[in-house]
Amino acid sequence: MTQNRIIPDVMTRRILAALVAWNLFDIVLHIAVNEVEILRVSANLILIVVAGAILVDRGGAHPAHPLIPALLAFIVLNLIVMIDKGPAVPMIILILGSMWLSGAAIQRLRPPVEERLIGGQR
Repeated sequence: MTQNRIIPDVMTRRILAALVAWNLFDIVLHIAVNEVEILRVSANLILIVVAGAILVDRGGAHPAHPLIPALLAFIVLNLIVMIDKGPAVPMIILILGSMWLSGAAIQRLRPPVEERLIGGQR
């Protein structure tokens, strides 16, 4: 079985660029208000690095695969922060924005159905 490489189209690249920009905005916002939380910034950096890698064609044959655990790590780290500090509306908006953009990118980067089957065969 040969694996076909999934190449992100223009719209997917825009979504990934928006994901990078959104998370950079989140980091800059935390710095501006002098509330840098290491777990939140780390979560943002995880998504920035993975989305950036996909944008420069370093996401592997199926770029959605590294984005899924990155999103899960992002969610876990932000849940830890919310449990520790309590949820705030701006925090929830920023987190949901990242989750929405990540989900949209994952949806567009998924391998074809034929390749999602075990062994690539029916």
